[in-house]
Amino acid sequence: MAFYSSIYRVYDQIFPLNQKQIEFVLDEVKVGSKLLDIGCATGNLAIELAQKGMQIKAFDLDNEMISLAMEKLNSSLVQFRVGNMLNIKTDYSQTEFDGVLCFGNTIVHLTDEKLIGDFFEFVLTVLKDGGKFLFQILNYEYIVEEQISELPLIQNEQIKFIRKYDFLNNGLLSFNTELTIKENNEIVKNQIELLPLSKDRVVELLTQKGFSQIEVFGSFAKNQLTNTSMPLVVKAIK
Repeated sequence: MAFYSSIYRVYDQIFPLNQKQIEFVLDEVKVGSKLLDIGCATGNLAIELAQKGMQIKAFDLDNEMISLAMEKLNSSLVQFRVGNMLNIKTDYSQTEFDGVLCFGNTIVHLTDEKLIGDFFEFVLTVLKDGGKFLFQILNYEYIVEEQISELPLIQNEQIKFIRKYDFLNNGLLSFNTELTIKENNEIVKNQIELLPLSKDRVVELLTQKGFSQIEVFGSFAKNQLTNTSMPLVVKAIK
């Protein structure tokens, strides 16, 4: 995907490893579990979980992201590959995994609810009975209702990352970013359309596909989801 191919070199500076994600996973699945990390980006989460005793397979749609992941120390602990989230039913075995992870607002790149429903069905197929589907998007009810047009600025010594939304007539969001790489003052601009999937619709689609014990949180620390929570973190069980 061109959006990520243009920022892969500094992806880890924009989105460093989130310790709360690791704690969330470790609280939900036991050490030794077999996990699939969907949209793994440069592999930091997958490698960290593997080092903590998980059996990890991980993929991303972007070739450059996977190349970076495979170059990292201890990447041999993870089976990385380039893959598409809509192909997991054929790329992996039925009932192969104890848990499926999909963090980083990945799901809403599927800009059609039918495709998201199909994806949920495919996840169900590769999960063992009792397996957990753990994922995170943004709380789009809040974003849409309040017409939030800009996400918090991400800035450090290496980069400055501006993220803005335009609300489109077709119900999608135009996600517009401007990345400044401070080392050489390079500016990279991108635009991609996203589906602002609501919490209620997430729960409905999961239920329709056969998931149960669905819980939603306002953070990876499992804080209660509120009207102004920015993350939407979900746990669902097969």
